[in-house]
Amino acid sequence: MADDHVDTVRALQLILQQVEVGIDGVANLLQTAAHSGREQPERMAVFAETRHLLRVVAGSLRAVRVDVRAEIAEELVAHARKREILLVLVNLIQNAAQAIVRSGEGGGGVLLAGRQDGNRCVLEVSDWAGGVPADAADRIFDPGYTTGDGTGLGLYLSRKLVQANGGTLTYHPLDGGSCFRINLPS
Repeated sequence: MADDHVDTVRALQLILQQVEVGIDGVANLLQTAAHSGREQPERMAVFAETRHLLRVVAGSLRAVRVDVRAEIAEELVAHARKREILLVLVNLIQNAAQAIVRSGEGGGGVLLAGRQDGNRCVLEVSDWAGGVPADAADRIFDPGYTTGDGTGLGLYLSRKLVQANGGTLTYHPLDGGSCFRINLPS
């Protein structure tokens, strides 16, 4: 009985931690969106920047038993405002981790993939935590709409930031999961 109580408390602490991370993430997105366009887009070495990003977020993901791996070509570049794109990637990775935790698939993983497609840089954040319900897929980028415990602003603001960099952010269902694709000039 005491073990059940301890497990419940730990689960609630993890949920609270994820909500706090989500609120902080939206606050960062809002602040960045407010300042979007002040910096000029520049050459972004995607491989190096995402490696650093994954080192930064790896600890918090391990704490909730979520693995993240990257498959990005070393020569991949984007022409964008680096801070904005990295913030979008953090939001997408956090969303995927939260979906994995909610699904109960402890030890699940997130894949960050990147490739060149002509004169475009394509980045994808994928997870296999069940995916977005079919009836929600058309609304997930709407402000205030959420399928989880978030504010419903993260995907909306992420899309706006990607668009401000000359790109697109789209959702693609996977068999048992989700893929969010960023397409940027390179």
